[in-house]
Amino acid sequence: GGRGPPLEALLAPLADQPSLRDVVAYLKGRAAFARGRMGTARRKFTEALAATPTEDPPAQGRSGAEALRPSALFYLGRCLQALGDAGSGRARIMEALDQDFRPETVEEAVVAARACLTAGRADRAIPILEAILLNRVDPSAALWAMLGRAHQAKGSIAAAISAFTESLRLEPSQADTLALRASLLRRAGDRSKAREDALEAIQIEPDNAALRYLLALVELEAGAVESAVRAGATATAPIAVAIERV
Repeated sequence: GGRGPPLEALLAPLADQPSLRDVVAYLKGRAAFARGRMGTARRKFTEALAATPTEDPPAQGRSGAEALRPSALFYLGRCLQALGDAGSGRARIMEALDQDFRPETVEEAVVAARACLTAGRADRAIPILEAILLNRVDPSAALWAMLGRAHQAKGSIAAAISAFTESLRLEPSQADTLALRASLLRRAGDRSKAREDALEAIQIEPDNAALRYLLALVELEAGAVESAVRAGATATAPIAVAIERV
């Protein structure tokens, strides 16, 4: 067939060159990561990092080794997360972003943005998501929903509603995104549209107690006490938990 030699064969002649050890280790790490060999990938990314400078270089004149470091940190973080060390993985991903790692794929953007949101850094997640979304030919409902969550965390209700709306335009059957938009519409005083979203979400997940509590709150605030009682009667979760979920 037209397949060339394996990566290991191509890298073997380079392994003994000190100036390229970081590159070789990084590429081997990426190959292992792609195959799902996270333990091997973690070791290789650690080797690559050991061979690269730790100081932040000037923006101009950054060497190849220095430019490699943020990507190695990012993928080391992903390995750690895959191996069950979520906290250390998130810390490495945030360190990579602090060293100017820029996600280039949807998958990288989701991982980076999720780490930012979990770390309480919605301000970092928003530009990451916007950069990917603005440059994509095929938009992603998941990324728009995550952008909505980031704006919501920052208290930007109008921007969050807009992002959730775009996500739902691309993929309408998202009960969680409908619930999030409904809760924001409720806060914005648009109870009619909030009720529509809550009802639509319940159609998708009829046994979701949190959605029924959301509907009950909307009905109660609109003065429809009987409807609120009916909506709340079928929910079994504590209302505080339900509100937190939506």
